[in-house]
Amino acid sequence: HEQTITHIRNSSRQLGTSIAILQDLQGPKLRVGKFSNGSIEVESGDEILLQLESIAGSKSTKKKIIPYNYTRLSKEIRPEHRILIDDGNIELIVKKINQDEILAQVVFGGIIKDHKGMNFPDTKITIESFTPRDREHLLFGLKADVDYVALSFVRSAQDIKTVTNFMKSHGKHIPIVAKIEKAEAITNLDDILKITDAVMVARGDLGVEMGS
Repeated sequence: HEQTITHIRNSSRQLGTSIAILQDLQGPKLRVGKFSNGSIEVESGDEILLQLESIAGSKSTKKKIIPYNYTRLSKEIRPEHRILIDDGNIELIVKKINQDEILAQVVFGGIIKDHKGMNFPDTKITIESFTPRDREHLLFGLKADVDYVALSFVRSAQDIKTVTNFMKSHGKHIPIVAKIEKAEAITNLDDILKITDAVMVARGDLGVEMGS
């Protein structure tokens, strides 16, 4: 990336043309885990178990198991909340929660492959938008003097403030682009607009969150 940025800056000077560089921070990734055969097939009406990846398969059960990687999920999700997998192609409804195990019923089935993304449109997810990995990557961006920083998983104005304060602590301020991809961001959009420098509407992710 450093070499690419150098090439862009050199070309910009040679052409006398301004070329803006936006650093896109990945943010947290909520995903299913790894299956023994690389995938699992679920059908409408099936009752399945979602288990925290670290314990998945440790208990004997006849139900199909979907491992997940978000450690606080079972504490934050509630019965009747939806779980969307693989950009909404698979839909589950939560029926019961027991510690780190979630019983759900399949609404729309299909094949789920390893590490597919998960969305929880009805659940207030408390995971931090600005992850430790993002901090490491942003330090690179600050050093490289990127022109904009895009923040993923924005849900509130506080998410923007956290990144602004991080940059200030390193003597920098780069304009922030808030990626609007969560339903919660729409609810808090007015407050987000007051503090961010720009917004980017992530149509695919937001479409999954908001539905039709």
